Amino acid sequence: MKRDLPIERKALYNLIRMQWIQDPDPRIEPWQIENLQEHSVEELFRRLKTHHIDFNKQTFLAFSEPHLTPEEFADDLAAEQDLSPEDGDKIYLIIFELWRRLIPEKQSLSIFADRLDHLIWAYDAGTISDTADLQDVVANLLKVLEENTDEGNDPIDVFETVSCHMANDLESFIYDYISDQIEQEDYNYASDIIDGVIDYVTDLKWFNLLKARLMALSDPKGSIELIRELISESHSEPDLEFVFELMDALVEIGNDDLFFPLIKEASHLLKIEADLQELLVLCLDYFQRQDRDELAYEIDTLINQRPPKTPVAPIAAKDPSLQKLLKVLSLT
Repeated sequence: MKRDLPIERKALYNLIRMQWIQDPDPRIEPWQIENLQEHSVEELFRRLKTHHIDFNKQTFLAFSEPHLTPEEFADDLAAEQDLSPEDGDKIYLIIFELWRRLIPEKQSLSIFADRLDHLIWAYDAGTISDTADLQDVVANLLKVLEENTDEGNDPIDVFETVSCHMANDLESFIYDYISDQIEQEDYNYASDIIDGVIDYVTDLKWFNLLKARLMALSDPKGSIELIRELISESHSEPDLEFVFELMDALVEIGNDDLFFPLIKEASHLLKIEADLQELLVLCLDYFQRQDRDELAYEIDTLINQRPPKTPVAPIAAKDPSLQKLLKVLSLT
């Protein structure tokens, strides 16, 4: 899944900060990546004052009252002070943080999305303190989607509007989050989320694959038929990442008639060393799960005897390990 949407202002600065944490860039200025949640309200008011905007808590509440969002409020203040675009963004980030703390009852989409973004980062990093917080926000997300659709808006447009307010790829997160719930055997919760988002997502095949994984628990034949349909549909747009996900689902279910052709298909889509390594591991997992020890041993040997290469090293069309894999599985 790939994101190809515009990004709103707070989400943009969240993304800049997230990327900077992973790979510091000296061109990024400190104010662009500062965590304003670490500062007191008094400090935030002091910083506004450097832009000739003088507020305390009471006046902030009074002047913000006519505005529906922190974006509207910050833009009006920037226009009144005739601020440059850069200074306008500086005060916007401060106004946003003050709004978040001082007017919690006046939720905007950007405030909601910001909270979800921070919880997703913590979840992905394994530092989230209470997963119930994330569950609450996911439930609120489903409510936001449903309420806006009930007002007559197109479901895809509603989802894209929310996505534009986020630094994280929302659709990819939801897919990964549901997949995690399935792996943790929280099947009812996973099913509830799928049902809640299935009308909103754009890359439907991924979520139908999740449905197939859940279906395998109660209707193995129906699950296989759904995966067969997904494989057939995928031929029109070859996608190695999706092929790997199909293979991963079949590791759990087991079906040579579907798994073996996917190995062959994946072999034509490999580009770098990391791709080949993932293919080998998926094959190893499949045959180990099926208790087919001889094939598992052959593939494990291929993995262990593979010369060390960087993950991004290109794969040759006639890579020896790949050719041996196909030969071992009688796919040549």
